[in-house]
Amino acid sequence: MKIQPDPSVLKGQAPASAPDNESRELRKTCREFESLLITEMLKSMRATVPESDLFGSSKKEEIFRSMLDVETAKQVSQTGAFKLGDIIYDQLSRQGKD
Repeated sequence: MKIQPDPSVLKGQAPASAPDNESRELRKTCREFESLLITEMLKSMRATVPESDLFGSSKKEEIFRSMLDVETAKQVSQTGAFKLGDIIYDQLSRQGKD
């Protein structure tokens, strides 16, 4: 499954209205926070699915699934599909202007 980025989101860059370094760092931090929330959501969702011993299960498989969830969350947050990072960024950037 390939996740297509939202064209309105500039990967790793702040929007044109906020070119300074502080805004870029805030946007990056908001995306990372969004990624953490998505990772936890995936982890919780996976915990609700009953495990099957059909193919066996091992510690290696658990580690792989955990790493897969983290990478999936990073990809989703980079595309801007959830828009949660953008919402957090908007809120925090407004607080700095008050």
